[in-house]
Amino acid sequence: MLAAGKPGWILFSEVLGHDPADLSGVDYSSYSNQGLGIIVRLNHGYEPDGTIPHSSQYEAFARRVANFVGTSRGARIWIIGNEMNYAAERPGIKIDWSRHTSQRGGPPAEADPTRRGLAVRFNALPDHSRGLRSTRGAIISPGEVITPELYARCYRLCRDAVHRLPGHEDDLVLVGAVAPW
Repeated sequence: MLAAGKPGWILFSEVLGHDPADLSGVDYSSYSNQGLGIIVRLNHGYEPDGTIPHSSQYEAFARRVANFVGTSRGARIWIIGNEMNYAAERPGIKIDWSRHTSQRGGPPAEADPTRRGLAVRFNALPDHSRGLRSTRGAIISPGEVITPELYARCYRLCRDAVHRLPGHEDDLVLVGAVAPW
């Protein structure tokens, strides 16, 4: 983009956890100083930890989000979580991924650690075939379903915590995208 003289955007995805004593952040200014727009998606973690934490940890997560934003430089647009409606993004979910065939070769954990190659990743319609083709069929423990009300509570806590930070009152704190089905 820069070599072509074209402006653009970079989306960073960060795993924060929910430790309110963690004061670490990231310096994105080497990108933003070159005229690139920076968007940072703030995740609690990935399966089985959840894109946002269990609802009992929302306040701690909001504090961690604020700590991260407060010590990070070069970004003013933050996204809270991702694909909250996708079962694999729930906190505490347990899925037997070995029951699925990935479209990528090799041992599953090495060839496709994020499970992006699963043919069933975005199946939402009922599947009446004999094979196991939905994530729903491989769930061992469902974890905590992220309802719209729970996500709204987590999002508001995070947004308000960011906006209370000096110099971040006007930052854009955006809702996470839903899985596309």
